[in-house]
Amino acid sequence: MAQAKVFSFVLLIVLIISIDVVEVASQGKCCKNHPSLGECVPGKDDNPETNGKCWVFCISDCEKGGFCKPMSGGHHECHCYC
Repeated sequence: MAQAKVFSFVLLIVLIISIDVVEVASQGKCCKNHPSLGECVPGKDDNPETNGKCWVFCISDCEKGGFCKPMSGGHHECHCYC
């Protein structure tokens, strides 16, 4: 019986730690600009219906996907929603 309690406790700790790791990993992409994807074309690269590159990149880890954010200088960068 004691072994079952210890096992349950360890399992609970591992579950809690893994949830925190997933949240931290997804925050690495979300709420940020991603200029490494190159120029982002609004209506094309952020379109979920056509699997735009920004949308696909962001939706894999960020619940709301992403959009082409206007930047100074007249260009757009992919930004993943928070």
